[in-house]
Amino acid sequence: MSLSRKDPGRIEFGDFQTPPELAARVVRALGALGWDFSRVIEPTCGTGAFLCAVLESREQAPNPDLFLSGWDINAGHIERARGNLAKYGRDRAISLRERNVFQIDWEEEGEDLAPGTLFLGNPPWVTNSSLSSLNASNLPKKSNFQKRSGYDALTGKSNFDVSEWLLIQIANLISGRDAAMAFIVKTSVARKIFRHAVAGELSLRDFRIYRLDARKNFGVAANACLFFARGVPEPNAKDNISRGENVAAFCSVHDRLENPESSANIGCLENRLIADSGTYAELRDLDAGSEFPWRSGIKHDCSSVMILTRENSRYRNGLGQIASLPDDYLYPLCKGSDIAPRGRPSVERFVLVTQKNVGEQTDSIRRNSRATWEYLESHRERLDGRKSVVYRRSPPFSIFGVGRYSFLPWKTAISGLYKDARFTLIGPRENKPVMLDDTCYFLSFRSPEEAHFVLRLLNSGIARRFLDALIFRDNKRPITASLLNRLSLKALAGRLDLLEEYIALFGQTKVDSAAANASALDDDPGGVAPTAARRKPDTSPDRPDRDESRPPESMYAPS
Repeated sequence: MSLSRKDPGRIEFGDFQTPPELAARVVRALGALGWDFSRVIEPTCGTGAFLCAVLESREQAPNPDLFLSGWDINAGHIERARGNLAKYGRDRAISLRERNVFQIDWEEEGEDLAPGTLFLGNPPWVTNSSLSSLNASNLPKKSNFQKRSGYDALTGKSNFDVSEWLLIQIANLISGRDAAMAFIVKTSVARKIFRHAVAGELSLRDFRIYRLDARKNFGVAANACLFFARGVPEPNAKDNISRGENVAAFCSVHDRLENPESSANIGCLENRLIADSGTYAELRDLDAGSEFPWRSGIKHDCSSVMILTRENSRYRNGLGQIASLPDDYLYPLCKGSDIAPRGRPSVERFVLVTQKNVGEQTDSIRRNSRATWEYLESHRERLDGRKSVVYRRSPPFSIFGVGRYSFLPWKTAISGLYKDARFTLIGPRENKPVMLDDTCYFLSFRSPEEAHFVLRLLNSGIARRFLDALIFRDNKRPITASLLNRLSLKALAGRLDLLEEYIALFGQTKVDSAAANASALDDDPGGVAPTAARRKPDTSPDRPDRDESRPPESMYAPS
């Protein structure tokens, strides 16, 4: 949810109450599923909209065994909820407690979980990084619960919605039990919980996503839904997960709460989400892993200093300052907006590239280009103040997302911020390779022939249908390196009857291990692209062994 920073207290506690009309619609939709619940727990109950809606729905057919429980960290909300529920009669079995869900022992909670329990609510729609920026304390205990590794655990991929953490605890809790969960969350969070359940082989089924109008109900620009899943009290999780014929597991998507018929099914196979199960089943052979790893562009987190525009023979930075700099460390730059479907590249935008490989010492700049060094030194405070943890203990003025591949002259690129899977060819300018920013992904080439061939593959109708089957267009960054790394160019060439031309250009390449193992968990941007494995030398009699001390002639150079 896009929240204003004018009220940090409201942000910290996700204090956006559910409209009673929406709560009533949710309860009616749950009743239509035919699963009867006898206990309702609302972990972040606020002023009790859902608990009131449950009681309202049972007025005509009261259940004497119904027990309602509401928790909230805000004592004032608990008192308001108590007042709102009082009109339904004090003989009702209702428990309201001041409780912080981030401090609950969920394993212990599961020991006393009664059959027929429904966890229901609208947890906070705020990320841990947003709360950290406010120095907020209302956060889960720090842990790598997403199982990120290395660099991913330190960067944007480790950011998460606090509702994601809560729903994972509840999904784990109801697995294998006669219990269910129904929560209003961002749609991206719902998909992550679905994937968590499938990857963890939780004993859950009947996954459902009901689309909601967040602007109408909450006044915010976000893609929201009601997410539902039900536990099954049998031990064999694999038999209980909702499964389709061609996809390991599926979650039905409904356009409205009142629509029992699904408009689509999203899938999950080998811990990877699929937006269109039908198209994916048709083109599944293309999901064999990229032979070459997709790279993300340069990350510097200081555009006001590192990006400059040329004015005659001088340069102006984002602070409006004019600098006289040699072109030693300046390279033409394309941003994601430049290579968008209708973008127009700017030839006058440049970026300072201080390293040729991540971690390379930067003191050589002082010797090679005194003017560049003095410019960087004049902005040291800004550059040293970059907040990302990746810059800690790095050489001064470091950048990321750079390697020998960055300096190859030809690139096939795509912006990660746009929904259309349309690729663009980027050639050298002013006898220099063009750099891309970190909203872009690309493959690097030594020759225009290779670049044009791969561009032809990627902009084919088959490639676009395959990628469309994987792209969730409501994501902040619909296209990611991990998504692109799923597409086999060799298999694609075979589908297009271009395999011979592919082999003539690239040889019998195998799937790159780094690309194949790229994290499949990121709906959000990551950092440096995975390191490439070198091609195995061709030892055929008519071709000498390649000198592995030199970069390969095509596609990419090893880091």
